[in-house]
Amino acid sequence: MRTFSFWTSRDDITAFAGDDIGIAVFYPEDDRYLIDRETTVDHFDVVRA
Repeated sequence: MRTFSFWTSRDDITAFAGDDIGIAVFYPEDDRYLIDRETTVDHFDVVRA
């Protein structure tokens, strides 16, 4: 399963995730809901016309 989120800028992503935006961020309560998890994140630039 994949989750998509849209951010205004990479600076916003860094403010949330830290300097290494390729590492997934988890909350302590995620252990209650997640069976498995990806530990890396892919980022794509979306261009809108």
